[in-house]
This record gives sequence, structure tokens and C-alpha cells, in this order.
Amino acid sequence: MENERKKVLVVDDAKFIRELLTAQLSNDYDVITAKDGKEGVDKFKADCPDVVLLDINMPKLHGVDALQQMMEFNAQAKVIMLSVEDSYEVIEDCKDFGAVDYIIKPFSMDNVLQSIHVAIYTD
Repeated sequence: MENERKKVLVVDDAKFIRELLTAQLSNDYDVITAKDGKEGVDKFKADCPDVVLLDINMPKLHGVDALQQMMEFNAQAKVIMLSVEDSYEVIEDCKDFGAVDYIIKPFSMDNVLQSIHVAIYTD
């Protein structure tokens, strides 16, 4: 179905980030949240979201490890990293592992919305 709502999985250990993104995205997308990397990978496998917004520094499973597990499960996954981590090496590692974008916190909501739109509607 063409008009089916797209699913966005938000994986971040900061509750306020999960709540902010849910509030901003829920008018246009079905939003699923996870509070750590392990829960994020589990929900990714269970819910098959169209896009993932993934933090890096989280308990239970580091975001880069979660990214790798998601990409191993589905090589076509659209994962956007959202992190305060701004080192060139980490950003390049994430892109090498398959992240479609990397947004540094604090982020502009417009940048997040644009990145999601590009991830979903372009190949």
C-alpha cells in the first residue's frame, strides 16, 4: 500500500531525545523507541522500520555495534546516526558500516526531517 505510514525507530538512552523525536515525528511517521543499543537491535529485527535514528554512546550495546548488527541483519537498512560524538574517525566508521547519514547533536529538527525524507525516498 502506497499510503501506508513509514516507521521510524529512535534508539537513544536519553529519554528527552526519544520524547522530542517522537513528538516531532509522530504526525508523519509511526515512531518506535528503544532506550539502548540491544533493545534497538531487537526492535529493528522485530518491527522492520523504514529508518533508524541511532545514538552512539549507549548502555548494553554501543551504537556502532548496533549499527553493524542491523546492517548484518538487513544490508538495505537506512540508519541515521545521531550523536554528540563528532570525531572524523567515528563518523567515517559509521558511514563505512552503512549509515546513510550522521547528524551531530545538538541537532536541527529540519536536518533530521530532511535526512529521514532522503533516506526513505531515495535509493
